[in-house]
Amino acid sequence: MIYRDLYCPSCNYTIYDVVFGSVNDKINITCKNCGMDMDNLCRCGSFELKYDNKKDMCGWSADNYSSSQYYRKI
Repeated sequence: MIYRDLYCPSCNYTIYDVVFGSVNDKINITCKNCGMDMDNLCRCGSFELKYDNKKDMCGWSADNYSSSQYYRKI
């Protein structure tokens, strides 16, 4: 699951956290204000992890996908 932020280059309308199945999915969303095609808003200079380690669980490849909820093991 991939989250993208989309914007309209015509009227600068922005939609945040649009869910896509993969990075290869096409953006087939039109702007609700002007009807133009939306584009990917690339924030290459920043990164925000939308994750809460008290309720979410994920495994990182560097740790061989072991649980990130380390406080439950202690």
